[in-house]
Amino acid sequence: MNNLFKVLCNPEEYYSYCRQELIISKSEGAAFREAYPEFYKMFSEIYIDKFHEMNYQEQINFQKCFDLVQDNSQLLQLCTPVITYIHQQGQQA
Repeated sequence: MNNLFKVLCNPEEYYSYCRQELIISKSEGAAFREAYPEFYKMFSEIYIDKFHEMNYQEQINFQKCFDLVQDNSQLLQLCTPVITYIHQQGQQA
């Protein structure tokens, strides 16, 4: 409960809470997504950009922080707009 309160009162610190492994439940990630969709979107984009640099445990932790299932389908769903944009830019060049 204390973690959830801390997350909801300090949305700008959510990414650092994730990096410090202070998010202990997927429900905290889900609550953050519902309460602060813009912060969620911004931080999930940072997460996607750094995903390839993370070790397996960090990837699992961030999936928990952003309430993503481990089969990566939700991660792919988040990446699709970025991939589409990059593809469109490549076609225009």
